[in-house]
Amino acid sequence: MACNDACSREVLQACATAGLHVPDEFAVVGVDNDKLLCELSEPPLSSNALNLEQAGFEAAMPLDAMISGQPKPQDTVLVKPVTVAARQSSEVIAQDDPLVDAALRFIRDHAGQPIGVPDVVGELQACRRTMERRFTRAVGRSILQEITRCRLDRAKRLLMETELPVHRVATSSGFPSIQTINRNFWRAEGRTATAVRYQEKTG
Repeated sequence: MACNDACSREVLQACATAGLHVPDEFAVVGVDNDKLLCELSEPPLSSNALNLEQAGFEAAMPLDAMISGQPKPQDTVLVKPVTVAARQSSEVIAQDDPLVDAALRFIRDHAGQPIGVPDVVGELQACRRTMERRFTRAVGRSILQEITRCRLDRAKRLLMETELPVHRVATSSGFPSIQTINRNFWRAEGRTATAVRYQEKTG
């Protein structure tokens, strides 16, 4: 974990120079959640989103007290981050089964594309029945369920961090339409994509 996103990008570059694969050998997390820096990093950078409004409020309170003649506070005030915006730089995949490990990597790397189970099986040149059985046993979900989970995670991040209209969020997350993304969000969380955006941003 680096002190800010700019330093984290330097860590990513150092890893690339040293031949370390991020996130499998070395997970990286930054601070500030600068969306442009994070999304343009290779791989996309996970980062702590700071609660700057709360930090300003907490800083103003002792300052106001000092102006009023009260003694300087001695305690350090800590403000928790809003959330950790998880991206690929910290999505560590640890699987003993090399076939399942490769499948998870392929799904993660192509979650924003309209892939399906045949694409995963074809990429690995495996028997579909064998692949499905080994995947479910190792992960606890089917290949299709894992694809959907990764798509919803990507969609939620886009809903929270961008102002893209829902139909653009859908297509950027591998869903063909608003109806499809809403149906999947409803099955998973009992709410629509628009509700996810509103509730996550307002807390």
